[in-house]
Amino acid sequence: MGRLPDRPTFLKVCAHAAAAYLVLATAAISEAELAGLTWTEPIEVASGGGHKGPWRMNASEFHYVDDPTVAINEKGLIGVAFADLLHHDIYFQAVSPSGSRRLEQAVNVSNSPKIFSWLPRVVISDDDPLQVYVLWQEIVFSGGSHGG
Repeated sequence: MGRLPDRPTFLKVCAHAAAAYLVLATAAISEAELAGLTWTEPIEVASGGGHKGPWRMNASEFHYVDDPTVAINEKGLIGVAFADLLHHDIYFQAVSPSGSRRLEQAVNVSNSPKIFSWLPRVVISDDDPLQVYVLWQEIVFSGGSHGG
């Protein structure tokens, strides 16, 4: 596995592009339907410093955002969850179908800075857009010969 570059990293989502990807991935659409898609400018959701220090379990110095996941409900609301490795936490941001952020800033959903949190997954309810489900992994380094 290669070393990540020491440069800023960015997590962006394009509202209609994400929806188009979902459509293309789940069903065949006609050329006319494809031509009717509207693409918007990317929306920056998060950024990080891009620094990757030596691996030291929960004391690792990784200053970038990683593991983005996107969910789109039937009403076009977009939910983005991602790992902020500087803080070891999982964050969530909601984006409206028009491309505007629904939350002033991303919400820390894991709130466990002493535990390495990663690989989030997100689902938004079709019935109630205020019901958002985020699942992620936490690596608990407890010692022992296996490393944690």
